[in-house]
Amino acid sequence: MKCGACGRTLKDEKSIKLGYGKTCYKKLFKGEVKKQEGQEDNLLVDFVAELVGWRG
Repeated sequence: MKCGACGRTLKDEKSIKLGYGKTCYKKLFKGEVKKQEGQEDNLLVDFVAELVGWRG
């Protein structure tokens, strides 16, 4: 999968779920996603995906 902002190949599982690399995510959203457990993790991914208009 590629970063939605810069097009680099994503290797980290967290980055793949978000659709952005760590650096691009920080630039776009001015922060870092805090680790959440279970169902909440999927809700966060859905929220970010909807926010940026990305669906995997």
